[in-house]
Amino acid sequence: MDSIVERRKGIRVATEQDLHCFIAGKPVTVRMANLSTAGAQLIASDIMARTGDIVLLKIEGVTSLVGHVIWQKGELVGFEFNTPLHPAVVSYLGFEKHGVEKPDTVAEEPA
Repeated sequence: MDSIVERRKGIRVATEQDLHCFIAGKPVTVRMANLSTAGAQLIASDIMARTGDIVLLKIEGVTSLVGHVIWQKGELVGFEFNTPLHPAVVSYLGFEKHGVEKPDTVAEEPA
C-alpha cells in the first residue's frame, strides 16, 4: 500500500495561518500548517475529526473552501478540497508565512 506522502498531490507551501472553520458542523479555530492545490494540513486541538467529515474553511481574501477530512493523527488533520485550488492561489497564500509582500496580481499559468 502506498504511503500518505506518495499519495500527496501537488507541492505544499507552509502557511502557518490561524483560521476559523467548521468541521462536521462544529466551529473550531485551526492553524493551517501547509497548503497544496489538493488540500491542507490543519492543526486542531480538542477535536476528534473522522474521515469523511465535511470541512468549511475560510481564508481571508479567498472564497470559502469546502472539502472533507481524509486523515487525523492527534491534533493534525488532513483536509482535501472538493475543488482543487489554482497553483497561483497556493503560491499567493504561501507569501504570508515568509513575511513577503504579496503581489497585487498573480500571473496565470500559460495555457
